[in-house]
Amino acid sequence: AERLLAEQLMDLPDTALSGAGLVVQSCKAQVLKTSKSRPILRYIVTCLDREKAAPVRRLIIGKGCYRHDGNKVFGFMRRLWSEGFAEDRRLTIPEPIAYLPELKLLLQGRAPGRALYEYIDHPAEALEPVSLTARWLAKLHKTRVTGVPVLPMEYEEMKLHTYRDVLMRICPQFAARVESFAERILSSLEALDPRQVVPTHGDFQPKNVYILRNRVTVIDFDRFALAHPARDVGHFIGQSMTMSYARTGSFEEIEPWNTAFLKEYAGLTSPEARSAVPIFVARTFMEVLKHKILLEPAKNAHLLPAWLDECERWLDRARVSPTAMRARLSKRKSEIEEGE
Repeated sequence: AERLLAEQLMDLPDTALSGAGLVVQSCKAQVLKTSKSRPILRYIVTCLDREKAAPVRRLIIGKGCYRHDGNKVFGFMRRLWSEGFAEDRRLTIPEPIAYLPELKLLLQGRAPGRALYEYIDHPAEALEPVSLTARWLAKLHKTRVTGVPVLPMEYEEMKLHTYRDVLMRICPQFAARVESFAERILSSLEALDPRQVVPTHGDFQPKNVYILRNRVTVIDFDRFALAHPARDVGHFIGQSMTMSYARTGSFEEIEPWNTAFLKEYAGLTSPEARSAVPIFVARTFMEVLKHKILLEPAKNAHLLPAWLDECERWLDRARVSPTAMRARLSKRKSEIEEGE
């Protein structure tokens, strides 16, 4: 079924690229990834270069948007493209080419190079691309874009409750710790200054960053929103740690990588932007644990003790006001009493 869904996107309509100013002579499609929510295809397009009066070949990536609003994602990308991510070829995004609402298909340029994730087995040798990645993120957080929604607190609450409930159900022996951590994270998020928001990527992690020499291209803007800048910083650190641990069985291997990332980001931003990083690292640990244990509980349940210990260490670094914590716990108690 997933294959058939992707194959329905292989034949682009004749007008699909003409609106973007491309005179298409031929188009060949290849399915790169099948998915119920986000199939990905590559189109090898031969276009007429009007200035040279000669054919040129372009590689275009198509992404089916069945879970997120592809038109909004395309709009966000176009705003970023016009706000400095087009002319800067070192810190950039894929060119937003078109959105086809009838197919729910987003067309964009190809991100050149290798995913940063491919460097993760040798983190100490990848400090330069990691530092470049931090520069890209600092640039995004300083960009001014309009028409972007603020990420509502209700979204975070819903997500964390989902992570909590899945982990408590599958691993009941850790239920008390999981519930405590979820409440601490929510209390910390509620205590953040709601005025301190910037454009955030939402899924800023090594698999969405492509490196070609000194050029960084970041993909996948499905979760783009105005939010606290630590949303991206903490997510990158947390994802890097969990990816490395899954391969090495240790959080220590990735430390030079994360240190280089934080140092570069810190030199380009204000201290306030980094104050909430531990909260979002802990939140990312909960998210990744939920996905891993839900998909393969027998294989990944052994991760819980060490990962929860690390989650607690990061939470202990976070500064949470006692007032916010009491308010959160009081709200939780009321919810339980109403449920009963």
